[in-house]
Amino acid sequence: MNFILDPHVHYYRQFEKISFFSNLLDNLQQLVPSNNDITYGFISIKVASSSQVLNDLLNLNTSELKEWGLSIVKKIDDYLELTLIDNRKLIGFYGSQINTSEKIELLSLFSKVEIKDGASLEKTISNIRDDKGLATINWAPGKWLGKRGQIISNYISETKDNILLSYTRMFSSNLILNNILGDKLLREGAKFRSPIVGSDALPLEKESKISGTAAILFENITSINTEEIIQRINKDLFINLINHNSALNVLIRIFRYEIHRKLKK
Repeated sequence: MNFILDPHVHYYRQFEKISFFSNLLDNLQQLVPSNNDITYGFISIKVASSSQVLNDLLNLNTSELKEWGLSIVKKIDDYLELTLIDNRKLIGFYGSQINTSEKIELLSLFSKVEIKDGASLEKTISNIRDDKGLATINWAPGKWLGKRGQIISNYISETKDNILLSYTRMFSSNLILNNILGDKLLREGAKFRSPIVGSDALPLEKESKISGTAAILFENITSINTEEIIQRINKDLFINLINHNSALNVLIRIFRYEIHRKLKK
């Protein structure tokens, strides 16, 4: 069986419920067309300002699920199986986004326990791993250049921690950023490993159709379980898949979001 996973999916209140999961699955199927041997999934990343959408779905009745374009939500081990009203299926895993005391943004993938913001970088990574989650540094130049980038670089150099990097779809196709900035800044003293990519939608209404445009492919996976998936990632046994955006579209998207943030202040 092959498994396609978008590891960085956000749902925000301004997104349209009825089409969210349908759009997500449509985008994943554009990366790898559907057949009987492919399963599609995502990691729902909770941010501090929102609830975990997977937990919300578990508490809905049949009528309320239809408002999400879903017919059935079933809990299986440490993930949810979502059945859309057109009978297509999605696998949903838990995750969260955490800000450290140094204002470093980390992802905790496959972790159901809510890890609070505000601890140090080293302590937060330890907390994620204690919960058997996959600690991930979410890389983007605007976040990790300067002082914060140096903090990460120092941490890697001092601990030799082979921590996972995650690129958003915006920068994952940019060879200059990947090969020069990311490698130089974040991999000092660490053994090389492949980063993962994810869609990472912004909290803007126009971003509601972005989820599923970047994902990782696991070929010939034995079963859908967290332990095997994490082992595959740690051994670089996956393929990054991206629905590429042009550099101009990326710049426009960032510019639009920064204007939106300033207008809200």
